[in-house]
Amino acid sequence: MKIKVLHLINSMDPGGAETLLLNFFRYVDEEKFDWFLVFFHGNGKALKNYTNQKVTIYNFAKNEKFTLNSLYQIIRFIRKNKFDIIHTHLVHAGIIGKILGFVLRTPCVFSTRHYTYMEKERSFFYHLEDLLSRFLVTKVISISESVTTYLQKLGIPKNKIVLIYNGIDINFFRINNSVQREPNSLISVGRLVPAKGYKILIKALELLKNDSLDFKCIIIGDGPLKQELLSQVQEKRLSKYIEFLGEQDLISIRDYLQKSSVYISSSLYEGFSLSLLEAMACGNIVIATKAGTSEEIIENGVNGLLVDPSNPQDLKNKIKFALLNEETQKYRRAANLAVKKSYSIENMVVQTQKLYMNCLKNKNNLMSNV
Repeated sequence: MKIKVLHLINSMDPGGAETLLLNFFRYVDEEKFDWFLVFFHGNGKALKNYTNQKVTIYNFAKNEKFTLNSLYQIIRFIRKNKFDIIHTHLVHAGIIGKILGFVLRTPCVFSTRHYTYMEKERSFFYHLEDLLSRFLVTKVISISESVTTYLQKLGIPKNKIVLIYNGIDINFFRINNSVQREPNSLISVGRLVPAKGYKILIKALELLKNDSLDFKCIIIGDGPLKQELLSQVQEKRLSKYIEFLGEQDLISIRDYLQKSSVYISSSLYEGFSLSLLEAMACGNIVIATKAGTSEEIIENGVNGLLVDPSNPQDLKNKIKFALLNEETQKYRRAANLAVKKSYSIENMVVQTQKLYMNCLKNKNNLMSNV
């Protein structure tokens, strides 16, 4: 009899956790497990052109919103299917899944923590999810050492935390030697939100322009800061140097990475940057702020460059160094090898499925001894 697994997430609009989940399902074992995915907000834009027979997907949003009817539908769905495992992602799904898993007596409840947050940005819902994680979760999956440290500071017991690094599809994101890289080309991928530090990046590029260095930077992504960032670019007369491409599909993102020279992550804080791994897998020279997991992924001066967050001068200097020094070319191969060794999606799936099996086995042994 197959193990029934439900993954519950806020929405399936484009984002890091959403992309990770869709890639995850491509490599899961469908002989031992039945896979289900439920979301309850948005219109599922990340699912466009996504076909995968291994997972059954349900959208319980009402007119793209979460409503009481959405909650009712989720409760009915979980009660009817009698899942062996509920696995939650992101804060609101985390709260709903943990409570329902407890009330409906789901044998094992897992939660992946995809992020760290500054204390001032943790609302009531984040505090509530943290509290529930202490008592109503079988295991909390941490995606990095920095997230593990963060969880421990929140009071999550050590024996509840399991480290499983995020992974990317290294068969898809890879170096393409038949593609010519454009000289002095820069790229950054991410949502246009304060955490990504794009105001700092634009300031650094203004300083780079003032050094009379010719370059072109494309920024892929969308978000609430779009108009503000566009105004900043226009005000600083950087339109020739910076182009916003909006949201792009994965094939387009990969193609842009393969023909760009330098990838920049200017985040103020970060849980685990899949975009950074994708850039490394595609052979970019990567520059990232010392935020979140960047210091775990990048060895400064070996497979990339690290900079201080919120420091446009330091960022400008590192970009200039990457563009003008031939020695940085060796970072491309080192970055690609690092991703292949430690951050493949296949490895992540194997570890997660093994965790499911072990926890269910322990649960069954405990019940048989009662």
